[in-house]
Amino acid sequence: MMRYAALLLFSTCGFAQTDWPSYGNDPGAMRYSSLQQLNTGNVERLRPAWSFRAGKPGSEAVPIVVEGMMYVTAPDGVYALVPETGELLWKYDTSPVALRGLAYWPGTPTLHPRVFAGNGPFLLALDATTGKPSPGFGDEGRLDLKKGVRGSLPDERYVLQSPPAVFGDIVITGCSNGEGRPSTGAYGDIRGWDAKTGKLLWTFHTVPRSGEAGAETWPAEGWKNRSGTNVWGFFTVDEKRGILYAPLGSPTSDFYGADRVGDGLYGNSLVALDARTGEKKWHQQLVHHDLWDYDLAAPPALFEIRRE
Repeated sequence: MMRYAALLLFSTCGFAQTDWPSYGNDPGAMRYSSLQQLNTGNVERLRPAWSFRAGKPGSEAVPIVVEGMMYVTAPDGVYALVPETGELLWKYDTSPVALRGLAYWPGTPTLHPRVFAGNGPFLLALDATTGKPSPGFGDEGRLDLKKGVRGSLPDERYVLQSPPAVFGDIVITGCSNGEGRPSTGAYGDIRGWDAKTGKLLWTFHTVPRSGEAGAETWPAEGWKNRSGTNVWGFFTVDEKRGILYAPLGSPTSDFYGADRVGDGLYGNSLVALDARTGEKKWHQQLVHHDLWDYDLAAPPALFEIRRE
């Protein structure tokens, strides 16, 4: 057992509950809070208010807080806690669970809110109130993400280690499919799913197929079963404009490029997609023909600039 999470509050006073509904607080990943209880004059008086022990160590998750409940993942399951006290509300036992956390969907008038998390090669949908798998989503709460990305291979590494993005009723997934040897493996496609049913709504090929824009940056047939080129971290969403920003990693294999002569789109690129359809709006490749594993590890933070 381990000390898993500690929420640091004033030992002498509490403060009003506020939400932190995604890893970056807002979909644009600004990580900004308007709370004013903490400042340079009192931060030194912070003391631990509580700690919670998960069953296994190894989580890198940022807890999310919505409507008075805190949700967090650990290697042995998904937890819901009371944020003021650390009291356990429910736990869903499963393994493996996404390393970097989970996402929240607010539901509909007829469906409870859900939390979505990686469960190995599956996307897990849990009722945010009860912690039980959501019936009607995929196969009774689980969606097999390997379908459609194995190409001509019988089976390959494919897991979801980071939370999906949520835009309206669309859940958007990347993957961790490996960037090392061998060069062949599961595709790193970005896909949008119906948050209610798990139906596939759209797919963006991070390695363009024959005839698609960008295919000319690969050798003939060099795109086939090309792995890596993945969003293994976090997405950013511009909700006002309906744009998804996807920071992509390097193609396989990341330190060898003799079998992929060319720029190799969309490896090491920031790609902007229409969040509703998956259609590409623009891209910027930051490393051409990467041989050093210079992934775009961090998502962009969206902010406004005022110019006179």
